Amino acid sequence: MIKPRPLAVVIDDDPEAAEALALTLRDWGADVVIAGNAAEALAQLGGSGEAVCWIITDFELDGANGVDDVVPLVEASPWARVLVLSGAMRFAEAADRAGFDKMSKPASADHILAWIEKR
Repeated sequence: MIKPRPLAVVIDDDPEAAEALALTLRDWGADVVIAGNAAEALAQLGGSGEAVCWIITDFELDGANGVDDVVPLVEASPWARVLVLSGAMRFAEAADRAGFDKMSKPASADHILAWIEKR
């Protein structure tokens, strides 16, 4: 029997940054959904996020912040851990209030994978 690969969702309005992170996650062994916002991710997931293990979002998205944007995806993904990435210091309080993990940009692949592997 083939064991399913864990599923990560990457939300970023910068396609190059999203693809670079997705490549790292795929090389690690995850399947990855890339989206510009949570609504796009949910549409790609068919409205169900139950299989999602990790949600990694940029804090500064076009017209929104990643913490607020991912709420519907988090609600649809009850087992997912959330990581908020940003170069802006103001994101820390918003991530803390939401109970999300946070990491400053630029975050190395090693740091992100260490977060993924943390239980």
